[in-house]
Amino acid sequence: MNITPLDTSPDALFTLTGGVGADEVPALRRALVSAVERMPSPVLVDARGVTAFPDAAMEALVVARSRAKFLRKVLVVVDGDPGIVHAALVRTGLVFRIPVFADEETARAVLAAEVSRREHLSLAAPRAEADGHHESAELNLANPHRRVVA
Repeated sequence: MNITPLDTSPDALFTLTGGVGADEVPALRRALVSAVERMPSPVLVDARGVTAFPDAAMEALVVARSRAKFLRKVLVVVDGDPGIVHAALVRTGLVFRIPVFADEETARAVLAAEVSRREHLSLAAPRAEADGHHESAELNLANPHRRVVA
C-alpha cells in the first residue's frame, strides 16, 4: 500500500495505490482520518491505483467518513467503474454512504454544484421558513454517478 504524503496534496486529494493488506488497515485508517482532519473539504480519496482492497479495509473508510461528517466535511472516493474499491463499496452496501466517482473532474464538478446548491438554500432559508418549508443544507450526494452537464 502506498499513500501520497499529505504535505504534497494541498488540494485535498489523497492518493492510495497498491494492495491493501489486512495488517495495513490500522495505518490506512490513521492516514485517512489525518487527511480528513488536516485537509480542506471535500477530501477526495483517489483509489484508481488500488490493486487489492479486502472487506476489512472498509472499516478505515467508514471511520474516516464518520470523522468527516462530524467535522462537517465531505469524503468521497474516486475509482474507476469497475474499480477495486468501488466494487468493495457496492458489495458491502457502503456505496450509499460513501459516494464514488469515476474520475476527479466529475467528483469536483458534482461537489461544486452541491456546495452552490447548499449556499443557495442558506440564502433562501429565511423565506422558506416563513412559508413553512424546510430543507437540509447537508450535501445531497444520493446519486453521485449522475452526469453533470456544463
